Amino acid sequence: MNIALYVRETLDLSDATQQRLLRFARTKGLVTGGTLVIAVRTLTATPGYVFDLRDPADPSYLLNLVLVADDCTAPGLTVNMAGASAVMPAEAGHSGRSAQVFARLLRHELTVIADGGTGGAGPDGTPGADEIVTIEIDDRGKPHREFEPPTGGAPGGSGGAGGPGGVARVFWSSGAAARVTAAGGAGGTAGEGGQGGKGAPTAQGRPRPGAPDGPLGQPGPTGLAGTAVAEELPPDKLWLKVREERSDDLAAAAMQWLRTAEFRFRQVRGLPTSAEADTILGLLDLVIAADPLRLEAAALKAQFTNGDNFLGLPRNLDVVADFERFRARLESDGSWIEGLFADVKALLTATAGTGLTESQLQVQLATLDFTGRVLEAARIDAQDTLTVATAELKAADARWAATLQEVRNRKAELEEPIDWGGIVVVGLFAVVGLVVSAYVGEHAGKIIGSIPDLMTLGNVNFSGSDDETKILKDAVVAGGELSKIRAQGLKEAAGHQKDGQIDIDAWAGGAVPVLVSFAKFVKDIDEATGDPELKQVVKDLALRLQEALAAKAKVASAQRQLQIAVLRAQGLERERTAYAQLHSQARSDVTLLRETALSLLHVVRRYGDAFLECQVRAARAVEIYTRTDQSAALRLDRWHVHPDIELDFEQNLVDAVEFQSRLLATNTELAVVSLTKVFDAYDLSGFKGDVHYVTIDDPGELAAFRRDLVLSVVVDNGDLAGERWEAKTMAAAVTISGITAGTPTFPVVVTHGPRCTELLKDGTEVTQYLQPRSTFVQVAAQNDTAAGAVAIPANSRPTDFWRRSIATEWSLSIEAEVAQARQVDLTGVTRIQLALGYISKAPQP
Repeated sequence: MNIALYVRETLDLSDATQQRLLRFARTKGLVTGGTLVIAVRTLTATPGYVFDLRDPADPSYLLNLVLVADDCTAPGLTVNMAGASAVMPAEAGHSGRSAQVFARLLRHELTVIADGGTGGAGPDGTPGADEIVTIEIDDRGKPHREFEPPTGGAPGGSGGAGGPGGVARVFWSSGAAARVTAAGGAGGTAGEGGQGGKGAPTAQGRPRPGAPDGPLGQPGPTGLAGTAVAEELPPDKLWLKVREERSDDLAAAAMQWLRTAEFRFRQVRGLPTSAEADTILGLLDLVIAADPLRLEAAALKAQFTNGDNFLGLPRNLDVVADFERFRARLESDGSWIEGLFADVKALLTATAGTGLTESQLQVQLATLDFTGRVLEAARIDAQDTLTVATAELKAADARWAATLQEVRNRKAELEEPIDWGGIVVVGLFAVVGLVVSAYVGEHAGKIIGSIPDLMTLGNVNFSGSDDETKILKDAVVAGGELSKIRAQGLKEAAGHQKDGQIDIDAWAGGAVPVLVSFAKFVKDIDEATGDPELKQVVKDLALRLQEALAAKAKVASAQRQLQIAVLRAQGLERERTAYAQLHSQARSDVTLLRETALSLLHVVRRYGDAFLECQVRAARAVEIYTRTDQSAALRLDRWHVHPDIELDFEQNLVDAVEFQSRLLATNTELAVVSLTKVFDAYDLSGFKGDVHYVTIDDPGELAAFRRDLVLSVVVDNGDLAGERWEAKTMAAAVTISGITAGTPTFPVVVTHGPRCTELLKDGTEVTQYLQPRSTFVQVAAQNDTAAGAVAIPANSRPTDFWRRSIATEWSLSIEAEVAQARQVDLTGVTRIQLALGYISKAPQP
C-alpha cells in the first residue's frame, strides 16, 4: 500500500521538518498520491505557520496527509492541501489533496484547506483581418478603389475547469474550533473575443466601418466540491473513530508511544516532578486510548501511580547496605555487559562500512549464552524477595488479628465517645468499625507505595479518570511530604455519621478515592478528648492496619518484580532468536546491520536492568543509613536513548555516527562503586554511645503479652536522656522477669517498626517509611528470668535494624510454635525490659 507512518513523541512543524518528512516518505517508497500518516503526542509550530507538504524542488511530488495529535499547540496553523492553479491557458485546475486531522486537544484554531485549484484562463480570440484596399484601372483607364471587407474577431476561448475539491476533515475533543474548506476550484476566466478588423480609409481619409469584435468565451466550470467536515467528539468516540479508520497505523503508533513512556519513566530520579508525571501519565493515557489491547500500558500506569520505579521497586524501597554483594555482582558479571555494549558499537561502526565477517558476528552469540544465566539469577532473587514478603504479610495479618480480638473483647468499654471541643463527637467503637472496613470492607484501603503513611480508601480501580489520576499523581510526586497533599484523618471521617456509625459510603463511596493519612488519623485521636487507654487501643488497631496494608503492598510489589524478571528473561530469549536470524543475513546489508545492532542493544538493556536494580538498592541503602539524597543514582536510562532517536537511526534519518554518540553519552559508570565510597565515608566519629531502657510492668500490658505473645512500645526522640540527635540503634537486649521454659534458651523476636523518625540538630524531624526489621534475641532462662542480647559490631555491614533511628514502634514477640515447643510459661511474668543500645550526637561538655 502507498502509505507510510511517521510516529514521534513531539513534532515542531517548520520548513526543515517538511523536507525531513518528504525525505522520509521517499525512503518508504511513497509515490505521488500516497498518504503520509503523522502520529505525535504533541504538535507545535510557530504562529501562523502554513504546512503544505510540498517540495519546491519537485512540485509534482504531492502526498495526502493524515495527522493524529494528542495535543495540538500551534497558534494559527493552516494545513494547506489545496490544488495548484493551472498554469496553461484553458487547463483544468489541480485537484485538492486529502488532509485528515484527529486531535484530542486543539489549543488554537486550526484551518485545513483542500480546495481545488483555479482553472486556466480561456485564450483570447484571434483578431479579425483589416479591410484591404486595392486600386484597379478600368477599361477607360481611370483608377478606382476595390475593397475586401474586414473580418470579425474570433470568439474568446473557454476557461479551464476548476479542480475538484479534496478532503478536509478535522475531528477533535476539546479546545478551539477548526475551520475546513474543500470547495471546487473556480473555473478559468473567459477569453476575450478577438478584435474585429479595421475598415480601410476612404479617399478623403475617413475610415470605413470596421468588422465587429469576436464574442467572449465561456468561463470554465467550477470544480466539484470535495468533502469538508469539522466535528467535535467526546474523547472515547474520537479515538474509536481513529481506530476504525487507521487501526494498523494507530496500533504501531501506540507501540512507539509506549516505548517513549517507558523511557520517560526510566529517567525519573526517585520521586517524579509534576512535569515528569504529566508527561508519563499523558503518554500512557494516549497509548490506552489509541490501542486498548496494550494492557501493559494500564499496568505501567498502575505501577507509576503506586509509587514504584520502572523496575517495579518502590521509591521507599527498604534494603540493608549489603555492599559486598553489590560489588561482587558488579565484578563477576559487569564485564560481560561491557563486552556486549562494545559489540553493539562494532555493529554500529560497521553500518558505515562495507560489512562484517562471520567471526565478528558470531562472537555476540557466544556472549548471549551467559546473559541468560545472569537474568535467571535475578529471577531467583525476585522469587526470594516474594517469599520473604509473603512471610511478613502472614505475620502482619496475625498481629492484626490479635489486636482486633483485643478490641472486640473490650467492645463495651469502647462505646465511650471521643470529641474535639464538643463540635464533633464519635464513639470509639465506631472508629473501630471504620478501621475494620478499611481492612476487609467494600471500600478496603490500599497503601500508596511511595508513601506508606498514605492510604487510599474507596474507588481505586485505576479507571484513568482525570480526577482519580490527579489524586494519585499528586501523592506520588509529593512523596513523604504530606503537607503537600490534601489528606484526611479521623476528624473528617467523623463528620460523616449515620445511626451512630461512620458512614463510609457517604465519605469514601464516590467516584474519586479519599486519601487518608495514618499520621493525621493518629494525631486526631491524640487531640480528641477521651480515655487515654482506650484511645491507645484504637490507635494500636489503626497502626496494625497500616502494617498489614504495607505488607500487602510489599507482596504486590514483589510479585511485580518477579513478573518483570520473568518477562525480562523471556524477552531475552526472543531477542536472542531474532538476533541469530538477523546476524546470518547481515554481512553486507546495511539495513539489516542496523536492525542487528538494535536487536543486540535490546539484549544489552534487558541484561543491564539486572545491574541497574543493584544500583537502585545501593542508592537506597546510602539514603537510609546516611540520610543523603541519592536521586541521581535512581535513573534507569543507562544504555537508552530516546526512542524517537532510535527510530531516526532505524529509518536512516540519522547516521550511525550521530546515533552512536548519543548512545555513548548514556553509558556512564555504574554508581555502585561511588555509592560504596559515600557509605564508607559517612562520618561516625562525632557519635557517642548510650543505652535507652524501656520497662513494661503494667498489669494490663503484661496480661495482653501472655495472651497474644506480642508486646509493642513506642520510643520517641524526646524519651532519650538529655539532648540527643541523630540517634541510631546499635544493639538490643531483652530481660523478662518471672518466665520459665523447658529449654535453656529460646528466641524472642525484636522488631523495629516501619515508621522511624530521626531528630536533627536544628530540631527538625526526618521520617522514613521502611519495612519492619526483625532479629532473634536468644534469651537464656535462669532463676525465673530470661535475658539475652544481640549486637552487631560497628565494623560490619548493617543487617536487620542496625543503625536505623531508635525512634519508632518496637515490638517483642514469641512465636507460638516456639512457645509450645520450648514450653515457655508466661504465667508469672512481672516485668519486661528492653534495652536499646544506640549512638547519637550530643552537645559538647
